[in-house]
Amino acid sequence: MLTDLSIKEFLEKTASGTPTPGGGSVAALNGAVAAGLVEMGANLSANRENVSLSSGDIEKIVDDVKALRKRLMDSVDEDARAYDGVMAALRMPKSTEDEKASRRTAIRHAFKQAADVPMNVAVMSADVMGMAFEVAEKGNPNAVSDSAVAILTAKSAVISALCNVKINLSAIDDVEFRETMRRRADRLEADIRKKDESALLKEYF
Repeated sequence: MLTDLSIKEFLEKTASGTPTPGGGSVAALNGAVAAGLVEMGANLSANRENVSLSSGDIEKIVDDVKALRKRLMDSVDEDARAYDGVMAALRMPKSTEDEKASRRTAIRHAFKQAADVPMNVAVMSADVMGMAFEVAEKGNPNAVSDSAVAILTAKSAVISALCNVKINLSAIDDVEFRETMRRRADRLEADIRKKDESALLKEYF
């Protein structure tokens, strides 16, 4: 599994020229890294007088972002498996009409999975970004730079994952599925771009 590799091994494998891990896995990893920073910021805000997060708020953020971190880490390997599924479908035989039909069905399913995984990564990373803003604005001010990095990293994860959604949609012949996913991607990207981190960064840095 990719997530069992050391950081050095993961980066070496990414750089090696093999198709996986690729952009989708890296997007998921970025989302998980951002989640880890949010969790840290929330934990550093516990039992402090100069924060406006209640203990209940902190506990909920920690529980929610920990779950997202795990799911995003799982998505690192899920994205690689989805790509492997696409390649396996493309390699299916196509000598007879039955083989061609089976191959078309397999390709359609594989590309849908390859679009679903990064879409889920984008949605989860957007949630992480929202919590990063909350911790930055209401949590331990000494950890605001970490929360700022979480915001920027989560935003990158969202947009990066959506790039992978859109590239896979171009290969899907199911018009309804393709257009529904494209609308979801466009709405999510618009929502993310509305979250302006510049005011927060300007205030502190």
